[in-house]
Amino acid sequence: MSHYSSEKVLDALNKAMHESLIESENDSNFIRRVYNGGDLDKYRSRIYSIGFSSLKSPVLDAGSGYGQWSIVLSELNDSVIGIDADIERLKIAKNIAAQLKIENLNFVDSNMNIDKFDDEFFGAIFCYNSIMLSAWKDTLSSFYRVLSKGGLLYFNAYDIGWMIHNIIQPNNPALDFDPCKWSIETIQNTILYLTTNNFNQKTFKDGMFIPISALERDLEAIGFESFSIAGEGLTRVNPDSVELPFYPHKLYGQIASYEVLARK
Repeated sequence: MSHYSSEKVLDALNKAMHESLIESENDSNFIRRVYNGGDLDKYRSRIYSIGFSSLKSPVLDAGSGYGQWSIVLSELNDSVIGIDADIERLKIAKNIAAQLKIENLNFVDSNMNIDKFDDEFFGAIFCYNSIMLSAWKDTLSSFYRVLSKGGLLYFNAYDIGWMIHNIIQPNNPALDFDPCKWSIETIQNTILYLTTNNFNQKTFKDGMFIPISALERDLEAIGFESFSIAGEGLTRVNPDSVELPFYPHKLYGQIASYEVLARK
């Protein structure tokens, strides 16, 4: 396992972006933003804070996107698999990992149902900003199935406060992304999913927010024996870790974002 310098990560990112044709302004801005000039320290701090380090069993990065979290997980654990249903993002993530010569990280084309993996295959599952793009009740059941007994699950989600914020003060708008429109459609998707339990990936392309009250009920029903819910970036399994929230916990008197750490 290696600790990749900012210079090496940025060089790998630039080469991968040069070789890939990214037409969306929103996607181009996003990949630059998440890689933060090659500095992955904020991701290392989060992974260490939630106790996802020194794990011997395979770790799953569910919804791995452009691979920034997967790279850090591979630095700190023995074996990591990143999955994503977006083929173009997977190509870039694979390109970056190949240029960094990461040997303990593999990327697989898969949606959140993860039916390609056996029961109790993973020792831990990490899922950042992705579960809301799936039928999250089914996704949690799938996560439970592939987690080994005692395995850890970490994920984060938006709640209604973030939707309100993006309607009033749009966050990171782009020529091909309107945060206000996204929030309205996300609210509509959430109401439809919670009232009908039906999910269509094409219809729900903008995802949902997940109300904490609904989430707590489903975690218990699925069988997770213990779980904690805190403001995004505020979980501290390792007491000497640093709190580094990326999103506010509350806005306009409502929960805006949160994170969950659960154990099977």
